[in-house]
Amino acid sequence: MQRVNQLYLFFMLSIVLLGFSTCTDDNTKMISPESTGTQGRVMIVMAKDKWNAEPGNAVREVFEEEMLGMPQPEASFVYNFMPLDAFSALVKRERNLFLVSIGDHIEKSNISVKYNKWSNPQIVITVQARNIDEFIELLGRNAEVIRNRFIAAERDRLVSTYKNLTDPKIRTQLSEKYKLKLAVPAGYKLDVSDTGFVWLSQETPTSTQGILIWEYSYSDTAAFNLNNLVYIRDSITMHNVPGPKEGSFMTTEKIMQPIHYKESMLNNRYTVEMRGLWKTEGAFLGGPFVSYTTVDTIRNRVVTVDGFVYGGKKTKRNLIRQVEAILTTLEFEP
Repeated sequence: MQRVNQLYLFFMLSIVLLGFSTCTDDNTKMISPESTGTQGRVMIVMAKDKWNAEPGNAVREVFEEEMLGMPQPEASFVYNFMPLDAFSALVKRERNLFLVSIGDHIEKSNISVKYNKWSNPQIVITVQARNIDEFIELLGRNAEVIRNRFIAAERDRLVSTYKNLTDPKIRTQLSEKYKLKLAVPAGYKLDVSDTGFVWLSQETPTSTQGILIWEYSYSDTAAFNLNNLVYIRDSITMHNVPGPKEGSFMTTEKIMQPIHYKESMLNNRYTVEMRGLWKTEGAFLGGPFVSYTTVDTIRNRVVTVDGFVYGGKKTKRNLIRQVEAILTTLEFEP
């Protein structure tokens, strides 16, 4: 518990020290029009001469940063550019707005974040700088935080939608048999429901989104060791997730790309996040996966929720973020 509390304090202090100004206007939320735009897209608004120069290059670097754990390079976001002098009421309804203002009229260089300013749901991040040098420095220092703010806003929208569209049969099954809650939306089907293992999936003609859940008794903190987590994942998928050919099965890719490991607080619980690639032993299938592992202290068990995506040659950015949003809703029954 001490480790968990220390982590929580660290994250709270990190938010404060970043110096971001954040505002959510509940009254605006009630009267604002519905936001426009598509998942994973950011509308960038700045002076055209700055967009075509060094400031624009710096902005593009922020949003073109490659996502972790993807089989092919994919930018964190797609984006559109809008000249500042064409910034209209219609554009102000975009769900993800990134506004840039550079010049002598700025009193102090800063970054602000506002939610539901002109539409709902919406995030507006504004970067103001007195000159180009200060802008480049400020943006570079906060690039990851800016990306994470947009990613979190997209995830929160998905979570809100999924909670309203949760499949009632799956919700009841997970609650009664496994004593956990997960906002699995309509469209998913329950493929496997065994003791200690669940497999849910959603299929389209061009993609597959899968969610795996497994549990085992908690003994000590070694349960969160990277090698142990990968070993258990491979043991579970080898016996429970067969491939298209006889004898084929899912496993974790360990050579082509590293597995990304991260400790965090999720729903006020210490959680380990893993990202990487899965592949099929004995067949040519694979794609990205993300997993969250935590402890249900009430029942003294380790629980992992693991989401994977297959999409052929299509982009997988939105597919994996949709699965990830579902995983982040994990809660345990009291």
